[in-house]
Amino acid sequence: MNDFTVLGDTVSTAARLQAHAKAGEVVVSESVYSYIDSQYPGVQLEDLEVRGREETFGVHVPRPV
Repeated sequence: MNDFTVLGDTVSTAARLQAHAKAGEVVVSESVYSYIDSQYPGVQLEDLEVRGREETFGVHVPRPV
């Protein structure tokens, strides 16, 4: 049986950003949102301080069109 585990800075940051989502929401960083903003206009939230990171993150909640 294989055991696949996902670890690392990207996964940790994504988990911390998603912890700020409300039920049924998807929360993405500003860098991810820059790729999808033309297809999924969204709402910008306040920048978040993420534990273990020095910089804050711009956070968006994309909405379906």
